[in-house]
Amino acid sequence: MPTEILLVIASFLPLSAELIFTHTCVTVKRALTHPSNAERLLNWDEHLIYLTAVISNRTDRWVCDDCDRTHPTYTEDTPRTPLAPDCYRLKLFQIKNPWTEGFKLPCHRHVQLALKYLRLGPQNTQEQAHLDELLRPGHLTETIHDSPTPSRGSIRLEQNHYSKVVRGRYLILYTCIYTPPEDRWGVSPILKACTHRSVRFYRREKELSVGNLEGRSLNLSMRSPLAESVWRANKVDWSCPDCATDLEAHWNGSSVTMKVWRDLGTEGSPFSTDWRRQIGDYSPGSSRIPTERQWGSVRESYERGEQLEKAIQGPL
Repeated sequence: MPTEILLVIASFLPLSAELIFTHTCVTVKRALTHPSNAERLLNWDEHLIYLTAVISNRTDRWVCDDCDRTHPTYTEDTPRTPLAPDCYRLKLFQIKNPWTEGFKLPCHRHVQLALKYLRLGPQNTQEQAHLDELLRPGHLTETIHDSPTPSRGSIRLEQNHYSKVVRGRYLILYTCIYTPPEDRWGVSPILKACTHRSVRFYRREKELSVGNLEGRSLNLSMRSPLAESVWRANKVDWSCPDCATDLEAHWNGSSVTMKVWRDLGTEGSPFSTDWRRQIGDYSPGSSRIPTERQWGSVRESYERGEQLEKAIQGPL
């Protein structure tokens, strides 16, 4: 292709994409490397996008949004046994909370490595074992005492999570069974479904409701017949309009069962819109952008992936 045409194409690209373009061949690099570029610097977000593209075919590195560099991959680093580098900073969405600990998202690097392994294919037994650990189901059962008044009784919390990649998207299904003691009284805790929505249940009335977290207003760009009113019932279904999360909660008179389907997105940088919505990043232009999806689409994608797996495996 003539150099003049390459320059025209590059003129329509953002700087991060132009730098990625220079990696295609020597001719392109020479054509696009000129003194005027020396004064054009990538900002933090753009550099993360650039790094993500540069190592897109390498499973031995991952992009860190704390130091704006890449780090080596360790197969011992999994959601259950995270090996954080020295530059790591504790994220707000990872604060330990006994009511939502099972709903803590995996780290961005774990999501990206799983997607990359599946796209490129594990190159050896170590990578296959690492992929298996990244997607391994989790189970947690714990008894939580109602401190500082333990006389009210303890609460049983059973949680499970199942990760699945469907059409290049990392999906998670969380299930939570919350069982309070028969004689428990007082305000029931709020079960967090995502960074925007939660489920509250009313023991006396045997009803559930979906509410907003931190008083943020409802984004009603994605509507359902019940989206404009706060309702209470023994079963609720909801799709969060601010992130790709669907939830279902049911109160059977003795316990609450909540299922949450979350879409963590495709391969991308730590500042991709899908990821920023899920972690509750409220910086300008990030997670407050309305999601363009159908009601219940995450749940539908997850269940379609399950059906496909069963079809591939065949009858046992």
